[in-house]
Amino acid sequence: MVDQWIKHIDHWGPAVVCAALIFWFSHQSDPPGAEWFAAYDYVGHFFEYGIFAFTLVWGVTSKLNHPLTGKSLASVCAVSLVYALSDEWHQQLIPNREASLADVAVDMLGVIACVMTVCGVRKTNY
Repeated sequence: MVDQWIKHIDHWGPAVVCAALIFWFSHQSDPPGAEWFAAYDYVGHFFEYGIFAFTLVWGVTSKLNHPLTGKSLASVCAVSLVYALSDEWHQQLIPNREASLADVAVDMLGVIACVMTVCGVRKTNY
């Protein structure tokens, strides 16, 4: 079992690292760079979850070697949504942080933009 996981670490490692970074930033009462990006909070959420979605696509398509099927697309969106919701719940437990469904909505816009971009680019290559 461990051998199988190690064999695919290059598929799923980026998603795990990205999720860990999102968690780490969310766990900060005053995240690094917050003063620079205060006005661009939604832009940050959009790109953060767009990148997270790409790492999930990378994993489900075995490094873009397999097609992004409807089932794998739904999985990427579902995992991203659950993680975004859990991230907001986690933030409300941190001093000076609050949960926002608007953040989740922007997170999902980043996910959708990423998935649509991947689908569009891959269609042009076939």
